Amino acid sequence: MAAPGNPMPFPFAPPLPASAPVIPEDKLMEKAKRWAQMNSKRYSEKRKHGASDIQKENMPPEHIRKIIKDHGDMSSKKFRHDKRIYLGALKYVPHAVLKLLENMPMPWEQVREVPVLYHVTGAITFVNEVPWVVEPVFIAQWGTMWIMMRREKRDRRHFKRMRFPPFDDEEPPLDYGDNIIDVDPLEAIQMELDEEEDKPVYDWFYDHKPLLNTKFVNGSTYRKWKLDLPIMSTLHRLAHQLLSDLLDKNYFYLFDLKDFFTSKALNMAIPGGPKFEPLFRDTEAADEDWNEFNDINKIIIRQPIRTEYKVAFPFLYNNLPRSVHVSWYHYPSVVYIKADDPDLPAFYFDPLINPVSSRTLKSTAKVSHEDELFGDDVENDEFVLPEEVQPFMAEDPLYTDNTANANIPWKVPGLPTPIENMILRYVKSKADWWTSVAHYNRERIRRGATVDKTVCKKNLGRLTRLYLKAEQERQHNYLKDGPYVTAEEAVAIYTTTVHWLESRKFSPIPFPPLSYKHDTKLLILALERLKEAYSVQGRLNQSQREELGLVENAYDNPHECLSRIKRLLLTQRAFKEVGIEFMDLYSHLIPVYDVEPLEKITDAYLDQYLWYEGDKRHLFPGWIKPGDSEPPPLLVYKWAQGINNLAEVWETADGQCNVLMETRLSK
Repeated sequence: MAAPGNPMPFPFAPPLPASAPVIPEDKLMEKAKRWAQMNSKRYSEKRKHGASDIQKENMPPEHIRKIIKDHGDMSSKKFRHDKRIYLGALKYVPHAVLKLLENMPMPWEQVREVPVLYHVTGAITFVNEVPWVVEPVFIAQWGTMWIMMRREKRDRRHFKRMRFPPFDDEEPPLDYGDNIIDVDPLEAIQMELDEEEDKPVYDWFYDHKPLLNTKFVNGSTYRKWKLDLPIMSTLHRLAHQLLSDLLDKNYFYLFDLKDFFTSKALNMAIPGGPKFEPLFRDTEAADEDWNEFNDINKIIIRQPIRTEYKVAFPFLYNNLPRSVHVSWYHYPSVVYIKADDPDLPAFYFDPLINPVSSRTLKSTAKVSHEDELFGDDVENDEFVLPEEVQPFMAEDPLYTDNTANANIPWKVPGLPTPIENMILRYVKSKADWWTSVAHYNRERIRRGATVDKTVCKKNLGRLTRLYLKAEQERQHNYLKDGPYVTAEEAVAIYTTTVHWLESRKFSPIPFPPLSYKHDTKLLILALERLKEAYSVQGRLNQSQREELGLVENAYDNPHECLSRIKRLLLTQRAFKEVGIEFMDLYSHLIPVYDVEPLEKITDAYLDQYLWYEGDKRHLFPGWIKPGDSEPPPLLVYKWAQGINNLAEVWETADGQCNVLMETRLSK
């Protein structure tokens, strides 16, 4: 028996050959001792059976924080044995990052605590949880987030730009305990639910694991769930922003799961689709069943076969189709069109796919606009033909395919008054319906509902027409009834202006001289003002490109540009039309005017010239803000100081409050 602490000698050592040198006993014992020390770490009882055999207790989070903090500087000699472990852990880093991203807290969660699995040296850490969800609940939660983030994008209350790169190359990582643990987390983003309307989901909708320990789910795995109708209806309403309106399966032809499987099996990529690693790597061009060199008839096909053909008909256009899926070539056409008008019934004949006349629609649940406006008793109107008069073209049909293309005025001399009144009533009601639908769709767009792109464009066009119609009517009324100034008011305005100009000793502003000493500076200011509009714009149309080219040319040849501007100011009397289109910000519209580029540069120079000369003559009073002597920062400071100096402006003892109101003075 060996002494304690000494390695045990081999009991069945083979006899040494006679020619071998005999190693002294002390040398042999020393060598065995070194061998045992070298392998004690690798084969000790602690690691012999791996981590699975030893019961692991849950540790407090401070334990891993201390490990990570201690291992922040790996240059210390005490970690020299751990470097091999760190190198071995590198191949698991992608999985660790995946688990971290997978368990990121959702926007509606302020904090999420998760269990982690970590190596005792801190070499690798995994989030030890799979975030199972109930699919309709998860989609509804993100549907409400879509609305809240649209509002955030509009209001920019919590938006903060990130500085890149966030860390310097040599900057050590921030310690969680020193820098982050005491910082209050940001407030969770949650949409305020209605206690009555959203009652089925009100109590648990934003929970970390909703419906856990209820009859609706089997447990924390969420493998099985069964929600009742009120819950599903509420979730569908909350999620409708993210639910697609596309119900036609033909839309996804050659772009669904089966076609992707086929493209992977054939080692191809559908144009515009995903690319995969090849499923079979044993295919070579020489093994093809047929090609232009081994064809017995020597038929050479010069036109390459398209990838779409090979994926759509894999057994026809491929040599060795394996593990392919034949997709359905064409499904029956979907005739469902989502209604944008709330007054329409659930099932109705949409004119896009059902060009049916009004008489057919009378027997359905929904009648046409004409029948709704005039009722079913149109035939019993006051107007009746005399007995001796026969209707003209009584045998011909009232409506043909070309009726809508006539495009002739309906109001003709001799039209009976009841028919004229009926047509007028129909036109007015149709216009009211057209306008109300435009405003209804705009309200849906404004509050963030999911609206088809074509509906948005159509709505923008309708609002543009309504605006132009109102503006045309306003101008027409002004020409007919205006100007809305009485003779006394006109005299008062004229007298005040004369007194003002006399008090300022105002001298008339002359036409810009040919050799004006501030010409170049004013031109540069005008060009800078024009160029500001293109600083953040990526794509330009033809007119904008032309304008930008003229601006750049004016920078290069200022004297030529100035002479052209003054020549146009002197001689030009006919001007191009000004175009208008609206920029849709969904919450409101902004008019954008399109002015001919040459005229725009001329106007910009004239604007700078008149403002400079007018300011030099003290033409404008002090309340014309901001002036050159009072830049915007100073103006804001004076404005705030003026409010602060008001008597008892901050007094709130009796419930007073300050109200900032913006208004527009009417005529």
